[in-house]
Amino acid sequence: MSAGTGKLVALSAKLSNDEGFAAEHIECVAEVEYEKVAVKYIVWVFPHANGFRAQLKIRKLEGAEISGKLEYDITPNKMHLVETAPSKVLTGRTEFLPVATAGMVKRGIGYYNYTQGRNQSHYPLLHEEEVGNGILGWASILSLEDNDGGIVFVKESHKCANQSGVNTGVFEIADTGVGATGWGILPQDLTTAYQGYWANWLIVHEANTAEGRELAIKQFDRTRYPLDPKRDIYIMANTWGSGDSKNQSQIAAQEKNVIAEINSQVDLGIDVQQIDDGWQGRKTGGDNWRPVPELQYDNGESYPMYPEGWATIRACFATKGIRPGLWCHNEIPLEDLKWNFDQGGFLFYKIDFIKADNFNSLDEVMDKIREFVKHTNHQVRINWDVTEHPARMGYFFGREYGNIYLENRKTRFPENVVYVPYLVLRDAWHLAKYTNLNKFQITVQNGDRCNPKLSDANRHPHDYLTAQTLMGSPIFFQETHLLSDKARAQIRPVLAAYKKVRDEMYQGYVFPIGDEPDNKSWSGFQNVNPERNVGFITLFRQIENKEATRTIKLKFVQGQKLEFADLMNGDMKSIVAGPNGEVEFSIDQPAGFGFYSYNVYENRPSCR
Repeated sequence: MSAGTGKLVALSAKLSNDEGFAAEHIECVAEVEYEKVAVKYIVWVFPHANGFRAQLKIRKLEGAEISGKLEYDITPNKMHLVETAPSKVLTGRTEFLPVATAGMVKRGIGYYNYTQGRNQSHYPLLHEEEVGNGILGWASILSLEDNDGGIVFVKESHKCANQSGVNTGVFEIADTGVGATGWGILPQDLTTAYQGYWANWLIVHEANTAEGRELAIKQFDRTRYPLDPKRDIYIMANTWGSGDSKNQSQIAAQEKNVIAEINSQVDLGIDVQQIDDGWQGRKTGGDNWRPVPELQYDNGESYPMYPEGWATIRACFATKGIRPGLWCHNEIPLEDLKWNFDQGGFLFYKIDFIKADNFNSLDEVMDKIREFVKHTNHQVRINWDVTEHPARMGYFFGREYGNIYLENRKTRFPENVVYVPYLVLRDAWHLAKYTNLNKFQITVQNGDRCNPKLSDANRHPHDYLTAQTLMGSPIFFQETHLLSDKARAQIRPVLAAYKKVRDEMYQGYVFPIGDEPDNKSWSGFQNVNPERNVGFITLFRQIENKEATRTIKLKFVQGQKLEFADLMNGDMKSIVAGPNGEVEFSIDQPAGFGFYSYNVYENRPSCR
């Protein structure tokens, strides 16, 4: 198909907030018609942002016949994109920047999906490497830097380093410019209505440092997916993660167990109780999406579930002041989502088992969720489950609706997802490099109940396990009423200290500090607010580490006078950071942690 000469048929600009799903911006739209298709080039310009968002949508013209098919796949071992069909129909270039790239450092960056199968030390969550000219197919981010600063492309898509998804395209790198492809739609999907999903972020930064690059991406990410403190700041518990079998985990969703959990959350200081799979019956999918009176198994066993529907549990949530959440299979119809919100008042929905491996399946789930959130007047938040290998949300898409539920980490079953503390910390540490960690749910499990043959979780104090999650969105993936009195006594003060400062923490940007977690290192997170002179630190001396004192390089505080407050005991200390941000910390015991706030008092450096 030769596009031929295009004709500009419409040009417009307006203020928009994308029906309440984005911060206010100027939306500029150019509509161009070709021989058989028309395209819309849509640019979102946010006030004071360090970049912009651009998207192409496409439709076929009335009576046009379009044939051809272009398929992409990723070869996981080689991690590059290969074209599996010879046709060049609709390769789908979505952006091009005519910049001279010779001499620039070019870096590809991407995150892996399938966390269900990546719970071992040799399976990192993040992959990044310097690249050359040509096709870059596995990456979600392309960074180009020279001595004056850098340019970053980010694909707003569900592409992952080990999966291309729905026509997410590639980066094309040449000396004369950089392009991006990937319409999110193939020729056979075209209709006479405009369609398409994937967008590109184009971000600039002045600092030619890793910190400058990382902060620039996070700042635009926060602009694109802004936080709403009333909806986005919470500590969640979920009923699923303690069962030794699917049956046990489904039984944990019964009404009497959830009431026990609600009382437990009040005691611990947890905000949200989410009811996972089982409330709708035994099958994971199926036709029924209303609460069942009892759960029946083939062996004749029967368990009472919700004999009065949601009435009893809704009253309990309201009385105790705990916010309700619900797990749903992706197959749940829109009308059932609406019914459960209307009848149960659920505010947080975990959406599981998405298989967005073609345009229609992706389009169906995104339309359904958008309409559902609008039905609730934007009261609800979605937790996207990305644990499996079929294409789901990825890391840079869909977060206007809520958070990413990152990984299943359980006590004993199945063995491949047993909770290993340092691996959870490592995954969060990797995430914190190029995403806003507080848009990702990070798991804390009951270490006492974890299989000691597969995990050393039982050797860790519960306050340490809890503290690992504080820079993200904490989720107790467990039945918390099973925690011992000793465990509860350790958890309460950590959550109490966190809740005093978390609103301020959510205004900052989180960076990994120390060494990559390997169970032997000092690792942690630094929360930086570039607009103010405050920050926060969580630091972990891992269980096999033998150093009681360690010098850690902090970011953006080189040579500055800092006043630290230990948020667990109130101790104060003044320190002058070294020329590279060096600060000495002490933690007396292995599997010990520090939780600090700090103020910068002199010559605060720019975080640009």
